[in-house]
Amino acid sequence: MTNDHLPSTNSLFAPSTSTKSEKTCRQNRPKRKNYCFNPFEIVIHCSDKNLRKTVIVTLISVLSKTKKVGFVQRLNAIDNTNKESIKYDVNAAVSLILTDCGLSIRTNTLDFSNSPESILQCELVIVEDQAAYDIPAIVFAQDLSLDKKLAQKFRYPVVACFDTQTSLPAYHDDSIPYYSSDNIVGIAKLIENYLIEKSASVPLNGLVLIGGKSTRMQKDKASLNYHGKSQVEFCVELLSTRCDKIFVSSREDQRLEKCPTDVSQLRDQFVDIGPLGGILTALINYPEVAWLVLACDMPFLNDGTLSYLIKNRNSQKMATAFLSVSDGLPEPLCAIYEPKSIHRLMHFLSMGYKCPRKILMNSCIERLTQEDSPALSNVNYPEEYQVALEVINRGTSKH
Repeated sequence: MTNDHLPSTNSLFAPSTSTKSEKTCRQNRPKRKNYCFNPFEIVIHCSDKNLRKTVIVTLISVLSKTKKVGFVQRLNAIDNTNKESIKYDVNAAVSLILTDCGLSIRTNTLDFSNSPESILQCELVIVEDQAAYDIPAIVFAQDLSLDKKLAQKFRYPVVACFDTQTSLPAYHDDSIPYYSSDNIVGIAKLIENYLIEKSASVPLNGLVLIGGKSTRMQKDKASLNYHGKSQVEFCVELLSTRCDKIFVSSREDQRLEKCPTDVSQLRDQFVDIGPLGGILTALINYPEVAWLVLACDMPFLNDGTLSYLIKNRNSQKMATAFLSVSDGLPEPLCAIYEPKSIHRLMHFLSMGYKCPRKILMNSCIERLTQEDSPALSNVNYPEEYQVALEVINRGTSKH
């Protein structure tokens, strides 16, 4: 039987009113992102090294059954007595080791590339005892003295865990949940709920890609009319009830025609790298927003397909995409790209890869099966346009 105490507040990890200096947090936080190692990260703080090891290994074992888990450990350099820091057996997770000399990655059976960027592909990262970082924390107060000084080390409210044989500590905050230290399943469930809560807080913008030169069509594909309006208008209309804001991605020299006034234009900041340039431009300019990306050459796209994509979005992964009905590969131009995907995209671009599909093929993404197979069919040639127009007109006339 466990002595658990849950707060009345709905948000377990909302920022607190701690008096800790904001300056320290800003100094430890990398620029242009609101996390240290991964958007979905939690610190495990415990002064007892052995207990900390047990908790971390057990939590990773439980959580890794349903998601890709990462682990960040600060490994103290071997001191003068040649005594090494505690070693962890976390084969279920990708491990990032921080030392005085830099960092290294220990990979496992999960297929991650051997680089620091791989920790971003995890759906959750557990960080060992980093009170200096601006990260939600689970604090194990073994001696039941979770006092104000310890709480103020963390910018966020902590989750306190205590010995199973005793009651709540004298100092406790009713807005903070308390768990028995052996209730790993309960703590894991709390983390799961935190991930769901945080995922829901990430805004979703819409991005319509119209920057292609339409060489094969010999006419601007964004201006083609299948539904009594241009394709760019059609795509904007599909996104209008699903996204917070909508943008149209275009070339620097491209002018927008027949586009709603409440839609903004994003001019590509990358030249001659295709749709990847538009996606990166959006992520760079709005780094804390997810993007539902649509190409303008899919006239069969419909409400049901987009609703299914959004319903099954996994914000903890880099992206959510359908698999092609023809070859089973990810469809990159009707997909949701999460804020952290920018690191993966830039990593591949630095190696000369410009194809979004190849990047998604080699990344940790949520893969969805298409329920409406023609929905993502694209139209590239004049004869294909005529056929598509006839099919759409026949379908319209039946109604």
